[in-house]
Amino acid sequence: MRDASPRWSVYAYLAALVVACLGPGLVGAALLLIHEYREGHERLEKDTILTARALVQAVDAHLMEAEVAAQSLSTAGSLARGDFAEFRRGALLLLKVARPGSNIVVTDRNGQQIFNTLQQPGQPLYLNRDPVVLHRLQQVLETGEPVISNLFIGGLTKRPIMTIDVPVFVRDKATFVLSIGVQPEEFNAILMNQRLPPGWLAAVFDGVGTTVARTHGAKQFVGQKGTQEFIQRIHDVGEGSMESTTREGIRTFSVFSRSPTTGWSVGIGIPLASLEASLRRSLWIFAAGMVVLFALGISLAWFWAGRIARSVRSLTASALALGNGEKPERPALHIREALEVADALDEASKLLSDRTAALQSSNRSLKESERALLESETLFRAAFEQAAVGMSRVSLDGKFIQVNDKLCAIVGHEREALLALTFQEITHPDDLERDLDCVRQLLAGSINSYSLEKRYIRKDGATNWVNIAASLVRQRSGEADYFIVVIEDIQPRKTAEAALEETRKSHERRLEQQVAERTEALTSANKELERLAHHDALTGLENRLAANERLRFEFLRLKRTGNVYSVLMLDVDHFKRINDTYGHETGDHVLRQMGELLAEVTRKTDFVARFGGEEFLVILPDTDATGAMEGAEKIRQAANARVFPAVGHVTLSIGIATAKAADSNEDEAVRRADKALYRAKHGGRNTIRC
Repeated sequence: MRDASPRWSVYAYLAALVVACLGPGLVGAALLLIHEYREGHERLEKDTILTARALVQAVDAHLMEAEVAAQSLSTAGSLARGDFAEFRRGALLLLKVARPGSNIVVTDRNGQQIFNTLQQPGQPLYLNRDPVVLHRLQQVLETGEPVISNLFIGGLTKRPIMTIDVPVFVRDKATFVLSIGVQPEEFNAILMNQRLPPGWLAAVFDGVGTTVARTHGAKQFVGQKGTQEFIQRIHDVGEGSMESTTREGIRTFSVFSRSPTTGWSVGIGIPLASLEASLRRSLWIFAAGMVVLFALGISLAWFWAGRIARSVRSLTASALALGNGEKPERPALHIREALEVADALDEASKLLSDRTAALQSSNRSLKESERALLESETLFRAAFEQAAVGMSRVSLDGKFIQVNDKLCAIVGHEREALLALTFQEITHPDDLERDLDCVRQLLAGSINSYSLEKRYIRKDGATNWVNIAASLVRQRSGEADYFIVVIEDIQPRKTAEAALEETRKSHERRLEQQVAERTEALTSANKELERLAHHDALTGLENRLAANERLRFEFLRLKRTGNVYSVLMLDVDHFKRINDTYGHETGDHVLRQMGELLAEVTRKTDFVARFGGEEFLVILPDTDATGAMEGAEKIRQAANARVFPAVGHVTLSIGIATAKAADSNEDEAVRRADKALYRAKHGGRNTIRC
């Protein structure tokens, strides 16, 4: 009775082999793809935060420049004398040349404008009764400090505007407020200069979260509050990222940065749809490659399986002919093992032919019949011995009764030595229990035969993979007699499978190495970006961001140890004249040489930075006012002694301030040094003021 248990075809086995070999590698590649996408998302977040931080610094720089211009104009003698005709000429010239804002206004403490560049002399001036504006004017007059407003609707223009308000001192008393108005379009220009990728959204927010500038929909949304979720996040954290919905209803991945100086902030939104599209595109490409690779593997497996199957099936006619007592025709074969089976069938045909001849001579004497039977048995033994696969008869207790040379070659034992052993002794311990379980099922009658792959232990100690097919032979009474076992050597196939697995692992190791190398390159690039973020590209000195960090460090050290430090604010005299006369390239050369000069004449422990434009900042650790004055004089004299190509002599104005333990933050010493610098500029330049 034939075994009815299902068996796979050659096609199915080779297709399963392709899937088993390619599947893990493809899964690993997919995981690496997703990992690379997540790392790219993190890098994008860090880079975009740096961009938002740079935009905040640009906004701060614009506001500070307007504040400096306002403070400079507030000290004009014509304003103190009430000569508004002369003051108008100076104010209009400042707006035209320096462009700090759109207009200049002078207001008294009651909100009455007494001067406005937007109105001609003799026209009635606007009286502002807005409580918020009046409160801001009172704050400036009472504290004597500049105030940067939030965005509001101008009383005269009826358009969104913000102002930088500074006090005007008349006989050492804050009497008026001078304001420079800045329109949102100027902040829009800062955003547009960043040249963000298409589809990205950037916006500037004032201290209360009102939209001041926007790259998309500025006319519609300027003057409106940002989304409550976004503004609350900026207020709580100051810098970071989140997913949010824009006013247009677009879901975005947003990053933001808030200025600790002005309280203004910048947000950048990247549509989530564009981020997800990148991942989907990569996954589609990966899926297409996977389909092509699988199709190629299955096609090759199908081709070779067809050749194997045709070779096996071609033996069917020969086997049927042999069963009918006919001479089998030898088919065209492509597989060596099938050819060996065909040889065995030819030999069996000869044996059957001889046996038939012997049976046909049954009328001969009994002795002749017995001799014919003996010859038939001899021929059967010859077929047993000449089989292309290992064959054996095994007793019920596992001892080898009969073996052929092929089996001896497989296990590496001589015939006599093998006949003295049992199959349990040469079976690998890890495979023995499976083999014995199949034997028990055969003896119990639950199966008629079994086939499994296992390992034999050769005489030299090596292992050899084989595929065995075992059947139970019973006596006429039905009692079990012995086992017939056919053994096929599959060690070459196992070796090839192991080599294929090693190739797959080697490919995975190469992929991991490539990922590690890429990660190292990205880390190096990020370090270089961090360095560039803290250095001025023109002079090679530290920039304003680095200066702010060093000021914070020295201020905290002052609070902790009591060691004072001093701040020098330096400005190149008549630098605009140098640019206008000799060109910006010569002006840049002067700034580079001035940076080299400062690095030469200052101590190694001092900190030198380009603070903005033609301004430099020097931090003198562990230095009081006397030491700061000596250091400033040394710098001033060195500048006077230096001859600059094409320009000649260039002078410096220097403002000095020494940090105090009573200061509330590190910016107070900088502001005092900045005010001293302006006193030096108005005192004739090429001077030092404390």
